[in-house]
Amino acid sequence: MTLLHIGSPLGSVNESGRDVNQYIRDPEGVFAHNRDSLHSTYEPDADLPVDAEYSGYMKNGVELWISQSQLDTAIYMVDGSSVERWP
Repeated sequence: MTLLHIGSPLGSVNESGRDVNQYIRDPEGVFAHNRDSLHSTYEPDADLPVDAEYSGYMKNGVELWISQSQLDTAIYMVDGSSVERWP
């Protein structure tokens, strides 16, 4: 399981948790018992939404993509031709 916290607006530094969105990569379903608190589901073989844009953030070749229409529910991690949706 991997957690990613992103300041809102994107790139801002926040001292409190109020302006932070949290996303989770949970391929083994460890967090499945608490699925009601998630806004969407983890998808290991997702398609990028039409409005998705590269955020400019990358680590170890994996790019963070943001869809403005889905920002409150999911982000997308792109590694070559592989796309994951993190709720």
